[in-house]
Amino acid sequence: MERIWSIPAEKWRKITLNNFSGNPRVVDEETSLKDYEDIIRQILVRGLGHLQPTVLITNQK
Repeated sequence: MERIWSIPAEKWRKITLNNFSGNPRVVDEETSLKDYEDIIRQILVRGLGHLQPTVLITNQK
């Protein structure tokens, strides 16, 4: 989580969600996992009303 909070503000892209009045922002990046040989996609979302960002991990690029 420390790394997520240290991502500069300009890297967070504002998105619009239907039926949601907040100001969600996302960072969509590629990264790797230990013991997994392929590159993964990591989508970070903040501004959904939770204390911590939401982290989505997928192998779809």
